[in-house]
Amino acid sequence: FAGVQRLRLFAFYGAVMPYKPHAFADLFPLMNETEFANLVADIEANGQRTPIDIFNETILDGRNRYNACIKLGIVPKTRPCFASSPLDFVLSANLSRRHLSESQRAVLAGKLKDMQRTLKANLIIEPETESANLRTEPETESANLRTEPEITVEQAAKLMNVSKRSVENAQVVIAEGSPELIADVEAGKVSVSKAVKQIRPAKVNAEDVSLATYNHIVKVSDKLLKPQWKALGVVCADAIERLETA
Repeated sequence: FAGVQRLRLFAFYGAVMPYKPHAFADLFPLMNETEFANLVADIEANGQRTPIDIFNETILDGRNRYNACIKLGIVPKTRPCFASSPLDFVLSANLSRRHLSESQRAVLAGKLKDMQRTLKANLIIEPETESANLRTEPETESANLRTEPEITVEQAAKLMNVSKRSVENAQVVIAEGSPELIADVEAGKVSVSKAVKQIRPAKVNAEDVSLATYNHIVKVSDKLLKPQWKALGVVCADAIERLETA
Protein backbone atom coordinates (compact mmCIF):
# COMPACT_ATOMS: atom_id res chain seq x y z
CA PHE A 1 0.00 0.00 0.00
CA ALA A 2 2.81 2.40 0.92
CA GLY A 3 4.49 1.68 -2.40
CA VAL A 4 1.29 2.44 -4.32
CA GLN A 5 0.90 5.70 -2.46
CA ARG A 6 4.45 6.68 -3.32
CA LEU A 7 3.81 5.91 -6.99
CA ARG A 8 0.66 8.02 -6.95
CA LEU A 9 2.46 10.94 -5.34
CA PHE A 10 5.30 10.63 -7.85
CA ALA A 11 2.83 10.64 -10.75
CA PHE A 12 0.97 13.61 -9.33
CA TYR A 13 3.97 15.81 -8.65
CA GLY A 14 5.49 14.78 -11.95
CA ALA A 15 2.40 16.14 -13.70
CA VAL A 16 2.30 19.41 -11.77
CA MET A 17 4.49 22.30 -12.82
CA PRO A 18 5.94 23.86 -9.63
CA TYR A 19 4.93 27.47 -10.16
CA LYS A 20 6.00 30.33 -7.91
CA PRO A 21 3.86 33.47 -7.49
CA HIS A 22 4.78 36.58 -9.41
CA ALA A 23 5.96 39.45 -7.18
CA PHE A 24 2.99 41.60 -8.20
CA ALA A 25 0.60 38.80 -7.20
CA ASP A 26 2.16 38.87 -3.74
CA LEU A 27 1.10 42.50 -3.33
CA PHE A 28 -2.25 41.07 -2.24
CA PRO A 29 -2.46 38.92 0.91
CA LEU A 30 -3.44 35.26 0.66
CA MET A 31 -6.72 33.99 2.08
CA ASN A 32 -6.96 33.41 5.82
CA GLU A 33 -7.35 29.87 7.13
CA THR A 34 -11.15 29.91 7.11
CA GLU A 35 -11.40 31.34 3.59
CA PHE A 36 -8.84 28.86 2.28
CA ALA A 37 -10.64 25.92 3.91
CA ASN A 38 -13.88 27.03 2.23
CA LEU A 39 -12.10 27.26 -1.14
CA VAL A 40 -10.62 23.77 -0.73
CA ALA A 41 -14.06 22.39 0.11
CA ASP A 42 -15.62 24.12 -2.90
CA ILE A 43 -13.01 22.86 -5.36
CA GLU A 44 -13.28 19.36 -3.90
CA ALA A 45 -17.06 19.42 -4.39
CA ASN A 46 -17.35 21.32 -7.66
CA GLY A 47 -13.93 21.23 -9.25
CA GLN A 48 -11.70 24.14 -10.21
CA ARG A 49 -13.87 26.51 -12.22
CA THR A 50 -11.39 29.28 -13.04
CA PRO A 51 -7.95 28.47 -14.49
CA ILE A 52 -4.79 29.94 -12.98
CA ASP A 53 -3.14 32.70 -15.02
CA ILE A 54 0.51 31.93 -15.75
CA PHE A 55 2.85 34.70 -16.86
CA ASN A 56 6.43 33.71 -17.78
CA GLU A 57 6.27 30.61 -15.58
CA THR A 58 4.92 32.48 -12.55
CA ILE A 59 1.43 32.68 -11.07
CA LEU A 60 0.07 36.09 -11.92
CA ASP A 61 -3.41 35.34 -10.59
CA GLY A 62 -4.76 32.28 -8.77
CA ARG A 63 -2.32 31.55 -5.92
CA ASN A 64 -5.10 30.37 -3.61
CA ARG A 65 -6.60 28.11 -6.29
CA TYR A 66 -3.17 26.65 -6.99
CA ASN A 67 -2.50 25.94 -3.30
CA ALA A 68 -5.96 24.42 -2.89
CA CYS A 69 -5.45 22.08 -5.84
CA ILE A 70 -2.06 20.97 -4.51
CA LYS A 71 -3.63 20.30 -1.11
CA LEU A 72 -6.32 18.18 -2.75
CA GLY A 73 -3.88 16.35 -5.01
CA ILE A 74 -5.55 17.77 -8.12
CA VAL A 75 -3.54 18.90 -11.14
CA PRO A 76 -4.36 22.64 -11.38
CA LYS A 77 -5.92 24.02 -14.54
CA THR A 78 -3.76 26.81 -15.95
CA ARG A 79 -3.80 29.17 -18.89
CA PRO A 80 -1.08 31.40 -20.35
CA CYS A 81 -1.35 35.12 -19.75
CA PHE A 82 0.08 37.52 -22.33
CA ALA A 83 -0.62 40.78 -20.50
CA SER A 84 1.48 43.70 -21.73
CA SER A 85 1.56 44.99 -18.15
CA PRO A 86 1.49 42.32 -15.43
CA LEU A 87 0.92 45.02 -12.82
CA ASP A 88 -2.20 46.34 -14.54
CA PHE A 89 -3.47 42.77 -14.92
CA VAL A 90 -3.02 41.99 -11.21
CA LEU A 91 -4.64 45.24 -10.10
CA SER A 92 -7.58 44.79 -12.45
CA ALA A 93 -8.15 41.18 -11.39
CA ASN A 94 -7.92 41.82 -7.65
CA LEU A 95 -9.26 45.31 -6.99
CA SER A 96 -12.50 44.51 -8.80
CA ARG A 97 -13.29 41.44 -6.67
CA ARG A 98 -11.92 42.49 -3.28
CA HIS A 99 -13.65 44.96 -1.00
CA LEU A 100 -10.58 46.75 0.33
CA SER A 101 -10.54 49.79 2.60
CA GLU A 102 -8.52 52.90 1.80
CA SER A 103 -5.85 51.81 4.28
CA GLN A 104 -5.56 48.36 2.68
CA ARG A 105 -5.18 49.93 -0.76
CA ALA A 106 -2.63 52.39 0.63
CA VAL A 107 -0.53 49.46 1.92
CA LEU A 108 -0.63 47.92 -1.56
CA ALA A 109 0.66 51.19 -3.02
CA GLY A 110 3.38 51.37 -0.37
CA LYS A 111 4.44 47.76 -1.01
CA LEU A 112 4.60 48.45 -4.74
CA LYS A 113 6.86 51.46 -4.23
CA ASP A 114 9.05 49.51 -1.80
CA MET A 115 9.32 46.60 -4.24
CA GLN A 116 10.42 48.81 -7.13
CA ARG A 117 12.86 50.74 -4.93
CA THR A 118 14.49 47.51 -3.74
CA LEU A 119 14.85 46.13 -7.24
CA LYS A 120 16.32 49.40 -8.53
CA ALA A 121 18.82 49.50 -5.65
CA ASN A 122 19.92 45.92 -6.36
CA LEU A 123 20.44 46.63 -10.04
CA ILE A 124 22.43 49.81 -9.36
CA ILE A 125 24.50 48.74 -6.35
CA GLU A 126 25.30 45.19 -7.44
CA PRO A 127 25.29 45.16 -11.26
CA GLU A 128 27.90 42.40 -11.43
CA THR A 129 26.61 40.31 -8.52
CA GLU A 130 22.92 40.02 -9.19
CA SER A 131 21.01 37.26 -7.44
CA ALA A 132 20.91 33.83 -9.03
CA ASN A 133 17.29 34.48 -9.96
CA LEU A 134 18.25 37.57 -11.96
CA ARG A 135 21.10 35.72 -13.70
CA THR A 136 19.43 32.42 -14.48
CA GLU A 137 15.91 33.62 -15.22
CA PRO A 138 16.27 36.84 -17.24
CA GLU A 139 12.88 36.40 -18.89
CA THR A 140 10.85 35.58 -15.78
CA GLU A 141 9.86 37.50 -12.67
CA SER A 142 12.85 39.83 -12.31
CA ALA A 143 12.76 40.76 -15.96
CA ASN A 144 9.04 41.41 -15.68
CA LEU A 145 9.65 43.82 -12.83
CA ARG A 146 12.33 45.64 -14.79
CA THR A 147 10.00 46.20 -17.72
CA GLU A 148 7.48 48.00 -15.49
CA PRO A 149 8.33 51.71 -15.31
CA GLU A 150 9.00 52.98 -11.80
CA ILE A 151 6.05 54.94 -10.48
CA THR A 152 5.93 57.93 -8.16
CA VAL A 153 4.04 58.09 -4.87
CA GLU A 154 1.41 60.20 -6.60
CA GLN A 155 1.00 57.61 -9.36
CA ALA A 156 0.81 54.77 -6.84
CA ALA A 157 -1.87 56.69 -4.95
CA LYS A 158 -3.83 57.22 -8.14
CA LEU A 159 -3.58 53.54 -9.08
CA MET A 160 -5.06 52.52 -5.74
CA ASN A 161 -7.51 55.43 -5.56
CA VAL A 162 -6.11 56.77 -2.28
CA SER A 163 -4.50 60.00 -1.13
CA LYS A 164 -0.76 60.65 -1.29
CA ARG A 165 -0.77 61.08 2.49
CA SER A 166 -2.24 57.59 2.93
CA VAL A 167 0.53 56.08 0.80
CA GLU A 168 3.19 57.96 2.78
CA ASN A 169 1.65 56.67 6.02
CA ALA A 170 1.63 53.16 4.58
CA GLN A 171 5.33 53.44 3.74
CA VAL A 172 6.03 54.32 7.39
CA VAL A 173 4.02 51.30 8.55
CA ILE A 174 5.83 48.96 6.14
CA ALA A 175 9.29 50.31 7.05
CA GLU A 176 8.89 50.69 10.82
CA GLY A 177 5.87 48.66 11.90
CA SER A 178 5.95 45.22 13.48
CA PRO A 179 4.86 42.22 11.36
CA GLU A 180 1.74 41.95 13.53
CA LEU A 181 0.80 45.62 12.99
CA ILE A 182 1.38 45.37 9.24
CA ALA A 183 -0.80 42.25 9.13
CA ASP A 184 -3.57 44.06 11.03
CA VAL A 185 -3.49 46.95 8.53
CA GLU A 186 -3.51 44.54 5.58
CA ALA A 187 -6.49 42.73 7.14
CA GLY A 188 -8.36 46.02 7.56
CA LYS A 189 -8.33 45.86 11.37
CA VAL A 190 -6.24 49.03 11.83
CA SER A 191 -6.07 52.13 9.62
CA VAL A 192 -2.71 53.38 8.37
CA SER A 193 -3.14 56.67 10.23
CA LYS A 194 -3.72 54.89 13.56
CA ALA A 195 -0.85 52.54 12.84
CA VAL A 196 1.51 55.48 12.28
CA LYS A 197 0.40 56.98 15.60
CA GLN A 198 1.30 53.69 17.30
CA ILE A 199 4.69 53.66 15.63
CA ARG A 200 5.44 57.35 16.10
CA PRO A 201 3.48 58.60 19.14
CA ALA A 202 3.16 62.38 19.25
CA LYS A 203 5.74 64.00 21.50
CA VAL A 204 4.46 66.89 23.59
CA ASN A 205 6.83 69.83 23.46
CA ALA A 206 6.88 71.40 26.93
CA GLU A 207 8.14 74.73 25.63
CA ASP A 208 5.35 74.96 23.05
CA VAL A 209 2.73 74.09 25.67
CA SER A 210 4.00 76.64 28.20
CA LEU A 211 4.27 79.33 25.53
CA ALA A 212 0.75 78.61 24.38
CA THR A 213 -0.47 78.81 27.98
CA TYR A 214 1.30 82.12 28.45
CA ASN A 215 -0.17 83.60 25.27
CA HIS A 216 -3.63 82.38 26.16
CA ILE A 217 -3.49 83.99 29.62
CA VAL A 218 -2.34 87.31 28.20
CA LYS A 219 -4.99 87.20 25.48
CA VAL A 220 -7.78 86.43 27.95
CA SER A 221 -6.58 89.00 30.44
CA ASP A 222 -6.64 91.71 27.77
CA LYS A 223 -10.34 91.03 27.26
CA LEU A 224 -11.24 91.23 30.95
CA LEU A 225 -13.02 94.38 31.98
CA LYS A 226 -11.84 94.64 35.53
CA PRO A 227 -8.25 95.94 35.91
CA GLN A 228 -7.62 93.74 38.92
CA TRP A 229 -8.41 90.59 36.94
CA LYS A 230 -6.22 91.81 34.13
CA ALA A 231 -3.41 92.40 36.61
CA LEU A 232 -3.93 88.89 38.00
CA GLY A 233 -3.58 87.46 34.51
CA VAL A 234 -0.31 89.28 33.98
CA VAL A 235 0.94 88.08 37.37
CA CYS A 236 0.07 84.47 36.49
CA ALA A 237 1.79 84.75 33.14
CA ASP A 238 4.83 86.29 34.79
CA ALA A 239 4.91 83.43 37.31
CA ILE A 240 4.91 80.88 34.52
CA GLU A 241 7.74 82.68 32.79
CA ARG A 242 9.77 82.75 36.02
CA LEU A 243 9.24 79.02 36.56
CA GLU A 244 10.39 78.27 33.02
CA THR A 245 13.59 80.28 33.40
CA ALA A 246 14.37 79.02 36.93
